Amino acid sequence: MHIPDSRLHPHPTGVVVPDGLLSSKYTNRHRSGGGMYVLCWREAVSALKKNTKCLKFAMPPRLADYIAHLLRLRVVQEFELLAERLEYAVRSGKNRRVSGAILRRLTRDEWIAVKSTKSVPYENGVAILVVPPLNKDPTTKERPRASLSALPPMDERPLEASLPMSTLLPVSSQLVNANLPSSLPLLHIPLYNGITAFPSRSQRSALHSILLRILKAERFIKYLHYKPEGSKSSKASHAFLLCSDKATARRGDASGIARALWRLKMYQGLGWQDV
Repeated sequence: MHIPDSRLHPHPTGVVVPDGLLSSKYTNRHRSGGGMYVLCWREAVSALKKNTKCLKFAMPPRLADYIAHLLRLRVVQEFELLAERLEYAVRSGKNRRVSGAILRRLTRDEWIAVKSTKSVPYENGVAILVVPPLNKDPTTKERPRASLSALPPMDERPLEASLPMSTLLPVSSQLVNANLPSSLPLLHIPLYNGITAFPSRSQRSALHSILLRILKAERFIKYLHYKPEGSKSSKASHAFLLCSDKATARRGDASGIARALWRLKMYQGLGWQDV
């Protein structure tokens, strides 16, 4: 978040504007005389509002909500960057024989197992996102149009209290490994509920469309015929597994997505206790 230095302007009051939250491909950094960093935490932004008088800064009324929107948009942008890289790999024919999925859908059996055991059996997992397709509007009978706009959305719906934005699930292989030192913390993988994490229907529609783009590109890779062991149902669920290891790193980097998701989690006050 960038704050212009009021000493370089004719007026004594500067305006607080978020900066550096989106990917550099989609926007340029603001150029002004100065600025300051604020913790990626909604409460820190609210606390800053109490000090605007002594700091001579003007605070937009919904700045905290706008920052949350930009953090969500950064997640979508990172997924789109991955989609573009994988689509280029398909067109160029590079790394087609490399095994390992960067993104795939969990089967219904796999998703049921994750929910029932409250653990994740994928050591190379980075995150799980539950993003169902959007229903048609009961009035217009149309699905919402996908939007990647940085402007504040007009279609955000209240967060559903029954669905937490994110929870941490332990990797199940560690739970049965008695050789691990007891002093080491268990590895956890974050689970994100898309309906709560992305309350804007148009933005969530864009995310879902990009996830499908990635899956389409992944089908050209060798692991298209992958079948999970012990899975009775091959039907896909609405849960997407994001993976990263030395094999997937040759085709695409999931770390940018993981960071953007965790930044959103921290902003909502859900990640500080896990750091």
